[in-house]
Amino acid sequence: MLQSFSAWLETTSLSSIIQNAGWVIPLGQIIHILCLSIVLSSVVLLDFRLLGVGSTRVSIAGMARRFTPWLWSALVMMAVSGSVLIIGEPKRDLLNFVFWTKMALLACAIAITLSFNIR
Repeated sequence: MLQSFSAWLETTSLSSIIQNAGWVIPLGQIIHILCLSIVLSSVVLLDFRLLGVGSTRVSIAGMARRFTPWLWSALVMMAVSGSVLIIGEPKRDLLNFVFWTKMALLACAIAITLSFNIR
C-alpha cells in the first residue's frame, strides 16, 4: 500500500514541479537542517540549565519560556520543509525504515514535551 501511494505521489504535478526545479530540494534541505539546529540548540541549552551548567541566573521556567517558542516554530518549519522533500522524492523517504523510525521517535519526543508543557 505504501509503495502504491509513493508511486502515485511521485506522479503528481506538485511532485513533478519540485523534482524539475533544481533549487527546491536543496533549499528544503537547507531549511530543514537549519531548523534542526534550532531545535537541538534549544534542547541542549534547556538540558544544560536543568543540569545546573551555564546560566543559573535564569530560572528553569524562564529558560523554557525563552526557548519553547523557538523550538515549536522550528518544528513547524521542519514539518513544512520535510513535506516538500517527501513530495519531491517520496520513494526515498516513504519506503525507508529509518525514516519511519525517525518519525516514531519524533512523535514520542513531541508527546513527552507536550506532557511537560500541559502541567
